[in-house]
Amino acid sequence: QLKLESLPMSDNTPEISNGYSLANSMSLGWQILKDNYWPLVLSCFVAMVIIGVGGTIAGLVPFGSAVFGIFVTTPLSVGLWWWTVLASRGEKPTVNKIFSVFSDKYLTVVGISFVIVIIFYALMFGAIFVGGLIAGVSILAILTASEQASAGDFESIALGALLVPVIFATIIGTLLGLFSYARLAWAPLIAMDPEEKATNFGECMGRSWNMTAGNWFSIFFLFVFLSIVMFVSFLLLCVGLFFLGIPLYVAAAASAYILLREGS
Repeated sequence: QLKLESLPMSDNTPEISNGYSLANSMSLGWQILKDNYWPLVLSCFVAMVIIGVGGTIAGLVPFGSAVFGIFVTTPLSVGLWWWTVLASRGEKPTVNKIFSVFSDKYLTVVGISFVIVIIFYALMFGAIFVGGLIAGVSILAILTASEQASAGDFESIALGALLVPVIFATIIGTLLGLFSYARLAWAPLIAMDPEEKATNFGECMGRSWNMTAGNWFSIFFLFVFLSIVMFVSFLLLCVGLFFLGIPLYVAAAASAYILLREGS
C-alpha cells in the first residue's frame, strides 16, 4: 500500500500530522481549507445547490426525497470528500471533481452507502423492537405514543411507564447505529481511492472497519463537533454556513480519512 509520504509533493500539499486524532483532523482540515479556500467553497456551494434544488423537486413525489438522497445526495457528499483528498495529495482539483463518483465507481459507492444506511436503521429499530418485547408493548402503541409526543400531548402518551424500556432501547439502538456509521463511514471513499486495494462492497467495508478500530468514539465526536460548528455558522445569517461551516465540515471529515489511512 502506497503511503502518503511517498507521494510527489508540491506547494499545495499540506503537512500530514502524525496519526489520527480529533485535534489532528481539525488541524489538517483547517490547513487544507486555507490552502484551497475559494475552490473548496465553490465546490461545496455547487453541491449544496444541486442537493437543495434537486431534493426539493424530488420531494414532490412519494419517496422522492429518499431516492434522491441515495442516488444523488450521498454520491455528491462522497465527491466532496474525494475532492479534499485530492487537494491533500498536492493536486489542484477543479469543481468537476465532485462528480467523479458518477463513473464506474458509482454503483459501488451507492451500494455501500445504502448498506450502511440499512445497517444503521436495522440496529436502531431492532433495538426498539427488543425493547417493545421486553415491555410487552406493541408496535402500534409505540407509533401512537410517538405521534402523541410529536403533537405535544405528553399527558396522554399511551401506556406511560411501559414505554420506558422502549425509550432506553431507542437510545441504545441509536448509539449502536452511530457506532456502525463511525466504523463504516469511509467505505464509499475507499471505493473511490485508487491507492486502496479494496474494490468491492465487502472489501471496502472491511477496510473501513479495520481502519477505524480503536477510534470510533473520537470519530463520532468529530462528526458531532463539526455539526455544532455548522449549526453555529448557520446562525450567522446563513452566510457562515457556506463560507465556513460546510467547507470546514468537508475538509475536516476527509482529513480524518487521510490520517486514519496513513496510520493503518
